[in-house]
Amino acid sequence: MQFGFIILMPRKEFWIQRAIQRKGSLKKWLKKHYGKKAFRKDGKVKITFLRKLQHKKLPKRIKQKINLALTLNKLRK
Repeated sequence: MQFGFIILMPRKEFWIQRAIQRKGSLKKWLKKHYGKKAFRKDGKVKITFLRKLQHKKLPKRIKQKINLALTLNKLRK
């Protein structure tokens, strides 16, 4: 569907953009609560650490962010 110069795409094609509201919030939370052990030497989050956190009792939003991070990691491969 075209409206002026903007081409509107179906909603489901942009689910990732809608899912990520606050970029870096998971990293900030991990740094605050777990420090350096949650990160690799290059500053990226350890995937194995996220998998372990998946099974712990955490706030709902953090669990959702962890699940999204793991899903996006699978999509990238």
